[in-house]
Amino acid sequence: MEGQLRLFILKKGLKDDKSIYRLKRGWKLCYACDPSLQAENVRLFWNLAKIPSKRNSVDAEYKELIWKKNDIISEGYEFITKPQTVEASGTFHFYYTLDGTAEKENCDGFGYLIVDPNLIVGPYDELLSMDSIQLQTVLPKLLGCFSEWKDRLLVSKKTGYNMIHFAPLQSLNKESNSSYSISDQLVLNPAFSTPGAPCTLECLNHLVKYMREDWKVLSITDMVYNHTANNSSWLEDHPESAYNLHNCPHFRPAYLLDRLIYYTSQQIASHKLAHRGLFPDLSKVEDIQVLKDYLNEQIQSLRLEEFYTLDIPRIVASFKQALQEVLVTLKASSRSPNSSRKSKSPPMLFIQQDSLYRRLQSSVNIQHALQLYTEMIFEISMSVESESQRIITEVVKDFQERLEHLNMEKEREIQGHIAVALDNVMKGSIYRFVSMDGMKKPMVTLTDPLVDSYFTNNNPGYISRCLEEDTTNFDCPEKCKLIMAHNGWVMGDDPLNNFADSGSNVYLRRELVVWGDSVKLRYGSCPSDSPYLWQRMEQYTRETVEIFHGIRLDNCHSTPIHVAEHMMKYARSIRPDLYVIAELFTSHEDIDNIFVNRLGINSLIREGLSAWNAHEQGRLVYRYGGKPVGSFLQPNMQLLKPTVAHALFMDATHDNDSIVNKRTVYDSLSLSAYISMACCATGSNRGYDELVPHHISVVEETRLYSSWCEGKSGEEPGSCDETCGIINAKLALNNLHQYMGTDNFEQVYVHDLSDEVVSITRHNPLTHCSYICAVRSAFSYPQDSNPHCENLTFEGRIDSVSLYGMIKEKSNVQEFVKDDQYLNGLKSHAGSTLMDVSIDEVPGVTLSQASELKQTISFHDFPPGSVLIFRVLPNEGLRSAQANILAGISRMHQYISDKDGSGLQAMMSKLTLADVNALLYHCDAEEKSITGFGCYGIPNYGPLVYAGLQGILSPMASIRRNNDLGHPFCQNIREGDWLVEYTTNRIAKYQSLAEFNDFLRELMESVKMLPRYLIPSYLDMLLVAVSMLIQHAVWKNMSRFVSDGSPLIRDLAMSSLQFCGVVPSAKLAKLPPALENLHKHPVTGEPDLVSIAAGLPHFSEGLMRIWGRDTFISLRGLLLVTGRYREAKAVILSFAGSLRHGLIPNLHGEGVHARYNCRDAVWWWMQAIQDYCHLAPDGIQILRDDVLRIYPTDDSKPYCEGSTVQPLMQVMQEVMQRHADGIQFRERNAGSAIDEHMADEGFNIVAGIDWNTGFVYGGNASNCGTWMDKMGSSKRAGNKGKPATPRNGSAVELVGLCASAVRWLADLHKAKSYEYEGVAAKRKGWSHTQLVTYEIWYGLIKRNFESHFWVDGTHSSMSAEHKPELINKRNIYKDCVGASPNWSDYQLRPNFCVAMVVAPDLFLAENAVAALKVAEKELLAPLGMRTLDRSDWTYCGDYINSNDSTDYNTSRGFNYHNGPEWLWPLGYFMRAKLNVASRLEADKPGTMKVTARWIENQLSSHHLALLSTDWRSLPELTNTDGKICQDSCAAQAWSVACLLDTLYDITRLSI
Repeated sequence: MEGQLRLFILKKGLKDDKSIYRLKRGWKLCYACDPSLQAENVRLFWNLAKIPSKRNSVDAEYKELIWKKNDIISEGYEFITKPQTVEASGTFHFYYTLDGTAEKENCDGFGYLIVDPNLIVGPYDELLSMDSIQLQTVLPKLLGCFSEWKDRLLVSKKTGYNMIHFAPLQSLNKESNSSYSISDQLVLNPAFSTPGAPCTLECLNHLVKYMREDWKVLSITDMVYNHTANNSSWLEDHPESAYNLHNCPHFRPAYLLDRLIYYTSQQIASHKLAHRGLFPDLSKVEDIQVLKDYLNEQIQSLRLEEFYTLDIPRIVASFKQALQEVLVTLKASSRSPNSSRKSKSPPMLFIQQDSLYRRLQSSVNIQHALQLYTEMIFEISMSVESESQRIITEVVKDFQERLEHLNMEKEREIQGHIAVALDNVMKGSIYRFVSMDGMKKPMVTLTDPLVDSYFTNNNPGYISRCLEEDTTNFDCPEKCKLIMAHNGWVMGDDPLNNFADSGSNVYLRRELVVWGDSVKLRYGSCPSDSPYLWQRMEQYTRETVEIFHGIRLDNCHSTPIHVAEHMMKYARSIRPDLYVIAELFTSHEDIDNIFVNRLGINSLIREGLSAWNAHEQGRLVYRYGGKPVGSFLQPNMQLLKPTVAHALFMDATHDNDSIVNKRTVYDSLSLSAYISMACCATGSNRGYDELVPHHISVVEETRLYSSWCEGKSGEEPGSCDETCGIINAKLALNNLHQYMGTDNFEQVYVHDLSDEVVSITRHNPLTHCSYICAVRSAFSYPQDSNPHCENLTFEGRIDSVSLYGMIKEKSNVQEFVKDDQYLNGLKSHAGSTLMDVSIDEVPGVTLSQASELKQTISFHDFPPGSVLIFRVLPNEGLRSAQANILAGISRMHQYISDKDGSGLQAMMSKLTLADVNALLYHCDAEEKSITGFGCYGIPNYGPLVYAGLQGILSPMASIRRNNDLGHPFCQNIREGDWLVEYTTNRIAKYQSLAEFNDFLRELMESVKMLPRYLIPSYLDMLLVAVSMLIQHAVWKNMSRFVSDGSPLIRDLAMSSLQFCGVVPSAKLAKLPPALENLHKHPVTGEPDLVSIAAGLPHFSEGLMRIWGRDTFISLRGLLLVTGRYREAKAVILSFAGSLRHGLIPNLHGEGVHARYNCRDAVWWWMQAIQDYCHLAPDGIQILRDDVLRIYPTDDSKPYCEGSTVQPLMQVMQEVMQRHADGIQFRERNAGSAIDEHMADEGFNIVAGIDWNTGFVYGGNASNCGTWMDKMGSSKRAGNKGKPATPRNGSAVELVGLCASAVRWLADLHKAKSYEYEGVAAKRKGWSHTQLVTYEIWYGLIKRNFESHFWVDGTHSSMSAEHKPELINKRNIYKDCVGASPNWSDYQLRPNFCVAMVVAPDLFLAENAVAALKVAEKELLAPLGMRTLDRSDWTYCGDYINSNDSTDYNTSRGFNYHNGPEWLWPLGYFMRAKLNVASRLEADKPGTMKVTARWIENQLSSHHLALLSTDWRSLPELTNTDGKICQDSCAAQAWSVACLLDTLYDITRLSI
């Protein structure tokens, strides 16, 4: 586990104290923000300090973590914090703010981290894993005097325990002698000392150190913070440290009730209530009913409700007086009555509880009461005397009635509490005296009352006499201070609330299961509330942790959490590697986790005896630790995920009854075997292994433990050796558990062989050795020794039997008799064991060979309580296969590390990027068109999205991350070799991949030799290595922008390969032979011309694969910035050859089946040529490269005899001149044969230049020649044959692209790199054509652009608008000029961003800033840009192509570009922001850096989206607010390309 790095993902609103995140010292941790926080100003703070240097530093200081660009983890997060090494153990807190402050109290999110301690044993400081802990609990009071401890503790060491849990060692309650009723936390139990040999802290420290170094045994002890013994002498001086009647007067009613119950019990015991039918012998339920009736009568006489209710006459008198004072004031005032009236409603009237809980001293707010009668008071003030008195009488009467109602409600509430209290007293009495499952005490006595008291009176000389005398204590504060509340626990209560505080009625309702020998300590909310108590408990903590390696938090769930939190911080400031355990009884895992997080609990105690059958026992083993057998190998760098609390799984705790009573003696060994096979800490209670057949009471037991005396067990009382009970077997189990925990046996498999027999496997994923335990439970003892279970089948061969054992009854042994002096176990039963034998020596089981690789054990004599544990070694075939796979992976890692010796360099150097496209990708249609294979299908899952390796890698990444071995994918792999064979057989179809396939097939053959349960893990491991190998080769063949780029850049670059491949059904148009010869595959010599698929899976092969517009929008990002200049040139020249009518094809069709129905593709092509010249080395030379013209003239047949070859420059000039001349033609084969939906007029193609403005224009109302090309197809809705977005006229992005081309050509001509100065143009009204230079043309466009496209933010420009009433949004750039219908000019769409990127000089900076702000507000979506402003009447954000409703705007996907959120325009929006920022940088330094950071934050969502889909790509579009669109291409070329463009621009600008 070295070199581990974890990434914690922050989310908006993360306020999580209920999830456990575990780390180990030495690991590294960093944070990242998910998309919900990507645009926020996140400031992150934590207090995970280095190892404390200040001994008594309780609260570690918070440190702010600084964000940096992510260059280490490919998890989709663009910014992370610098990895921090975890150097300290304990619990740590982090929080973040969004408002720029550092205020923890007002943070926007927080969480906790638990760091495991380093536990060190032995003289050479060996590390003890928490999963190797074997703990045994001992009660120190049963160890005798300190000089005898070592011999008694030696039993634990000899039984294989490596940690001893000492119950409290302090001075105990002299009356109860309970181990957990401590009378003095700062004094050791005097029973440990003998005359002349006092037991001191130094003695303890020496013993603990000795055990750690010589025995390799650690020591922990209890910390009891919640209570102290009720006779603790220090309470006399500091009674404020306990809950008493003085500092908690709310206890007064409960105290009276408690005393009444006590005196009733005394009267019953003394036969003083015989006349009421109440006798000491309460043996029948009828007696309890008599008791209930009597007690209810007596309780009513206490009038407890008076502590809560009102003295109505007194309050009415106060009200009258206050009323008279108000009236006097009003009559003396000159104000009119209405001037003082308040419009707000009067406050509610309620009882204000008297804080001292005196009878009838509660009150109401008189001022609030007066406000109830505001109107009537004004009426009184304005009335004559007689009328005034009438109204006053009416007001007072109403007020008195309100008070009576309040009293009645309060009395009803108190009576409800009393009824619950009475029921609880009855339940307690039934349990003590009546119930067969209870204590079954014979009768009520003076010392065995009905129920235990809730309070103790520590006043000197106090004697219980009568209730009246006890009541008088209320009037004496000094006596009240010493009347204290007992502690206990409340079933089902919220442990985060203090049941003793004011506001709780637990004591009144008698809901406390009381501990009558202890009083509850009162800390308050902070140390200043009870200084002495906090100081005392800090000293108690310090003295303890200076000696012990860990602590058990006793009664943790009832200890005020803020107190325990403070003490644990203080403890860890003294002993940083403190091991903390606790047993929580909250009944809710979420609440358990709050305690774990805040207190830093390392292990939660779990009870093995809580299981009710063998299946549940096995489930607990699986639940509390370990990974499933066959789990995936996780990378060193991975997400930090929540986990369950680490368990300390115990066969018995000191609170549990003996297993002999709970189950049977025969289950003692089998339960221990279950526990020992768990991959977590384990434990037991002293006495369990010695078969003590009764509960060893922490209160009543006084006998001593036995001492270790080799070979003397049974001969001398108080002696013990390996023959006693199950000690010998337990030693074997403990040794095995520690070995498995230390030696990486971290995988667990539990299988039910029958209702009683369970097999448990612990597996080492590195060596593939296993320990298998078959265990038969004995919850009861059936006579049949044949378990009637299924056979136990496993792969591998048995090395040896580690343990075979059971409990056997001895003959001629008398029944158990308790020894008077020592704790003794059963002599009638003992463990019978065989160890380190062959399976043939084990009786009752038969080993057979199930198959060549599998063995089977059948059980025919396996009595209840039997245990069989054996070690299984892997078959030789597994070792060989594993070695081959690991050697292959090692070779790949050597190649990736650029080290010699891998032997892979020659093979990988022959792989082209087009080969990688075939190797990793190909969607179903694509693959079928090439090999006929199609994609592999997984039953109950579906077909993979790619036929290539990425089809496997993508789902396996998610399966691996979640370790989802039950996934249908894993099931298919385990059941057969179909996927493995499909993979190599498919690759074999590609001649260029033959060598690579031989390499992979050899490794795959080794995978097939593995046991089936290991194949998912090893196949994943192998393919991950292959993926890394391929990626490394890809980086070598791409530009430095990619090879040195961020994880996002690299992942997008890998995505770019999905679209760029060689597909025979979709070839590029021919190149001149000399150029085509340069595009031969280095292995096969076959043509290697790469085409770009518009999107997958819809546009992957055949005619629909290659689209002119998509190709050239994508070319810069997919081919140029990635360094694939050769392929980019081929694509440019191929399309140049297919030029016709001055246009390049919309659908390419190899040039011979092309369709020329778009007017924008040619301008994107021109832009791509410009980009090539700028980005490719010596790129300007492409202008002189030859183009093979398919159509020398518009009407030529393809490749006719005498086909023209001309330089690209001439083809470009033809484009410009044809547009200058005007383009007008009708598509060939116009009609339903080429477009079944288009109206006849739509086949008429028009394009040209408006020489009034210089703008390119084209189209008509019946076609759609730009990228927004949706043609209506619904007859039902009436949109068939109607374009949804015709955008005829001058579309803004085309004007920008044209301007970009014109400006560039002008510059080229000036540099003598382009032969043509301009075009010959003839404007309407001109008598002849004349030269329009490119410089003049660009100036014409620039002069007219702002005036025609800008929609001002004021109304001052309305007169300049052709249709000002159509303006919907201002501070925008029009989408078109001259479109029909004319309102569509004014629609807010993202297309202007394209013009802003390619021709930024057309835009005034201030207008560009304003327009981008509007676009960001109205169009920016989670992953893309809305294609239409949401306020537009035609907006609809959800594209559903199958919807054939009557809705004109949406039927059959008519809204394709009228709202859905397309991804590729986002790239141009971001690039536009960058361009504008660069223009503002001089006046506002830092603008570019802020803009770049904003972009990178936004792109975190895209990285996550890319990594979360099996396509490992970005979609064409999303529906409203980023929702998945089922009709979208899952992978779209320009979506990926335009983001690569953006990131390249950021890199190029060196921001």
